[in-house]
Amino acid sequence: MTTKDLVKHKLKREVGLTWRLFNLGPTLTYRRSGQRPAGEAARVLADLERDGVAVSSVSALLGSEDLLVEMQRAAAQLEVDKADELAATRARAADRGDVGTKTYLVELLGSIPTADPCSPWARIALSPQVRSVANGYFGMVTQVRDYNVWRNVRTDSPLRESQLWHRDWREDHYVLKAFVYLEDVDEGRGPFHYIPGTHVRGAKRVEPETAVEGSNRRATDDQMD
Repeated sequence: MTTKDLVKHKLKREVGLTWRLFNLGPTLTYRRSGQRPAGEAARVLADLERDGVAVSSVSALLGSEDLLVEMQRAAAQLEVDKADELAATRARAADRGDVGTKTYLVELLGSIPTADPCSPWARIALSPQVRSVANGYFGMVTQVRDYNVWRNVRTDSPLRESQLWHRDWREDHYVLKAFVYLEDVDEGRGPFHYIPGTHVRGAKRVEPETAVEGSNRRATDDQMD
């Protein structure tokens, strides 16, 4: 990437004022629409703006668990279809592999999913409630960038890659991701961890000691403590 490309990327993605300017059309469209989240979506948005993270459920946000049940059934079928790949992943899950290779992860929709608006994955991402949270957080009309179904395989090897503490940098000025657990996840099953207030809008600016892994900076639990 040239210096010119780096500067353009920084202005377009990292600097708030120019980021808003690059997205002026979607911003004005959202403001003119008058559409704002309500109910549980409004509560989720408020938590996101304050803490950078919010917890809800499909039933609370969408009004029923029907789509969650459909996703669970579809994921179970994907695991049947991908049985050989899952077996191979479980056999090598503890291998470190090359930096950037998550040997413990299977993307059940493939590395580049084919967009299918009829699929349960697209329907939840495009649901009015989820989109209202996204649009409200960004302050503009947004688009879905990606979705997938992940099976993370349990390992006893030292934490690595995105299992370590990290930031999702350079994707955009604001980053918004939604994780829908299709199985119950307790402390022994790798629950998602986030430190409130460390988002772009947050007040926490203290950076832990980190180590470079490939092109990414990672921190251990001890370093975070």
